[in-house]
Amino acid sequence: MQYTQLKVLAVSGSLRKSSLNRLFLESMKLLTPTGIEFLIYGKLDQLPFFNPDL
Repeated sequence: MQYTQLKVLAVSGSLRKSSLNRLFLESMKLLTPTGIEFLIYGKLDQLPFFNPDL
């Protein structure tokens, strides 16, 4: 049997390091069970702004 590891990419909509959303994601990462890779995207400030009118 082939084993595929589950990967979760979490994105906080806030750029503040101490935002509640960021703290929540950090807590989720600590509680993630074995076999699941929980990644928090930390380069939100490098993405362009989204504007659906463009």
